[in-house]
Amino acid sequence: NASPCTESTLSLIHGLFVHNNAMGGCFILLYAIIVPLFKVVALTLGEYWRCSEDEALVNRSRSCILTVHFISKWACPDM
Repeated sequence: NASPCTESTLSLIHGLFVHNNAMGGCFILLYAIIVPLFKVVALTLGEYWRCSEDEALVNRSRSCILTVHFISKWACPDM
């Protein structure tokens, strides 16, 4: 019988760094943690600023949403 997989993304990243595979650890960290976290923050700020009375904040909102749209074209780690 095969045992269940108990490895998490963070333990995989840690293991890669421990076994001298920093590049692999950095790529997984970037695509599995940093990019999705950035997308959530940018979408949250974009939605928060979208209905602002300040035109500068509305423009930032547009920039946040367009940035997430652009990132989603080339990086889709959250599938």
